[in-house]
Amino acid sequence: MSDFKESEHPRQKDGKFTDKGNIQGRANEKRDRLLIALDFFSKNKRKHSQANSEKVDCEPPKDVFGFEGKALTSPDHLDHMKEMGFKTPKEYQKAAINFWNAENGNTYYGWSRKRFYKYNEATNEMIVVSSGGKIFTFYRVNKKKFGKISEQEELELWKK
Repeated sequence: MSDFKESEHPRQKDGKFTDKGNIQGRANEKRDRLLIALDFFSKNKRKHSQANSEKVDCEPPKDVFGFEGKALTSPDHLDHMKEMGFKTPKEYQKAAINFWNAENGNTYYGWSRKRFYKYNEATNEMIVVSSGGKIFTFYRVNKKKFGKISEQEELELWKK
């Protein structure tokens, strides 16, 4: 019983042990699990980046066909539509398709989600599409936010 420390085992007012247990021990355990996860992520990200330094094995779609199902009328897409100044979902979808087909902007491949991204820094427009031509989203994002997306999604400039 010499290992038992009363201070590490909180009690309720009636003297019973609380279900919180060793608060400090739990904090240390959570910290240790987080450090292990971060270490695992950083090691695998390095391996992932090295393994994927070669050209992507699929081509960006030549044509995009629009949003799938009800995605075009989802609250997020309706917000993007309004922010970009379009009055109807059809106008918004047509603009997304035209943006993909335009020569302006750079195309990237996102290793994290296996999607293609096109970003035009001059207009701050960004579109995300599948290799099959399905549009996931289309909206404006500033250069700083695009940089964060680029890092998070592990974007690589498409090499033509």
